[in-house]
Amino acid sequence: MKSQKMVVVNQDELIADIQQTIEKAFDRYNANRHPKYVTPKAAMETLGVRISKLQQLRNNDEIRYSMTSSRGIMYQYDSLIEYLDRNLVE
Repeated sequence: MKSQKMVVVNQDELIADIQQTIEKAFDRYNANRHPKYVTPKAAMETLGVRISKLQQLRNNDEIRYSMTSSRGIMYQYDSLIEYLDRNLVE
């Protein structure tokens, strides 16, 4: 007969360790899911709009973006989702 070992674990420490592990996994999942900034093409696909509407949203400060050069623009993905959420029809 094999001998059995008994391990005593502090419940609060175990729960804290589990929560920390879940938070790290969730952060990694979200970081890999969508980039922080997307190209104009990806932004148009996400919103289902043409470039003129994208420019209008940018000019009206309805979505956030970053100017990488005089003509280079990258759109913050989270702001695109926030725009969609603000215009949700229930």
